[in-house]
Amino acid sequence: MPITARCSTAGSGPHPTRFQSPAALSEVCFQRTGLREKDLRRPKQMRAIAHAHLMRWGLSELAEDVEAVLSEVVANAFVHGSGDAVNVRFFRTKVDVRFEVTGGGRADVLPVDPFAEHGRGLLLTDLLTDKWGVSEDGTTTWCSFRLSA
Repeated sequence: MPITARCSTAGSGPHPTRFQSPAALSEVCFQRTGLREKDLRRPKQMRAIAHAHLMRWGLSELAEDVEAVLSEVVANAFVHGSGDAVNVRFFRTKVDVRFEVTGGGRADVLPVDPFAEHGRGLLLTDLLTDKWGVSEDGTTTWCSFRLSA
C-alpha cells in the first residue's frame, strides 16, 4: 500500500508566497489497492497526518473539525472515485487551513435522504467548514477552515 508524501515550506513548492512555515504544504498520494478494506484505512491515516500538521502549526482548536471533514472527503474519494490514486493537498495560508482531495472520478452532490443509512457527509462538511466546494470538472473537493483572529 504505497503512500507518497511531500512537504514544502515557504520559499519552495509550487506557490512559494502563499504558504506559512513550518511545512505549510503537505501533498499525499494514496495508491488504490483495489481492496476496499485496505483502502478505507486511508481516511484514518490522513487524519493522523492532518493532526500532526495542525499541532505543529499551533492550531489544535481546528483539529476536531478538520479531521472529521477530511476523513469524510477522503473516504468519499475512495468509495465513489476511480483511477489509481487519491491525492490530498493540505495547507495553511495567512487566513485559513485548506485541503483539496482529488479522487479520479466525478463528485456529484446529491440531495440527502433523511431515511438513508448513508449520505450525510456533506451536511457535516457544510456545518464544520467555512467554505467548501467541488471543482468545475467534479474531480476535486476542497474545504476551508478560517483561522481565529
